[in-house]
Parts: sequence; structure tokens; C-alpha cells
Amino acid sequence: MVEDEVLIRLMVTEELSFEGFDCHEAANGEEAIALIDAAPERFAVLVTDFHMPGSRDGVEVARHFRARHPGAPVIIITGRPDALAERYSVFPFDIVMHKPFTPSQLLASIRRLLGCGDADKPQP
Repeated sequence: MVEDEVLIRLMVTEELSFEGFDCHEAANGEEAIALIDAAPERFAVLVTDFHMPGSRDGVEVARHFRARHPGAPVIIITGRPDALAERYSVFPFDIVMHKPFTPSQLLASIRRLLGCGDADKPQP
């Protein structure tokens, strides 16, 4: 989970951890790329914000992730879908989620992408 807004990052990682997912978190693109490079295990999915402070945005993180984890799904979250489409119309995201979203919406999307659990069941 790559998100510069602390409360969003904590809320999402807490919910995903509660649902049994092993979560790693980064506050910006640089931290995310370092985490991706240092992890001994294969990541199942990347969730990243589009706009973040620093020199690397969510698309650059997604490209780096895909180079190291081919075939793993990518979810990009943004409050500015117009800016994302304008700058990166050719990058294939599996899902683009618009802010605001709920953790249960994100969880359902992850389950659907990974083919695990019942993605359509109501979330608490």
C-alpha cells in the first residue's frame, strides 16, 4: 500500500491485515521502490496512490512493480482521474479507484483480482 496520506494508508492496511492479508506500506514512491527491491517474497498485488510527494509518482511505482512482479495486479487510487488519464493513458492498470473509497470497496477489488473469497459479498 503506497499512500502519502497517513490516515488513508493506516485505515487501508489495518482493514487488509484484519482480513488476513500481509501488508507492506510506503509513504511515497521512493520508499515503495526500495521496499519492492528489498522484499524477499513475491508481492501479490500493488495498491498505490497516483499523486505523491517526491520524484516518483504512482505510475512509476507501478512500472517498477510490474517489472519485478510480472502478471501481478495493480490498483491505482486517485482523486484526479482526469490527470491520470491525461498523462498515462497507455499504462495498463487493472483497476483505477477514485477517492474517496471505502476499505471494503478496495478489499472487494483485491479479492476479485486475486480470485480469492467472495468479492461480491457485503462487507461489514
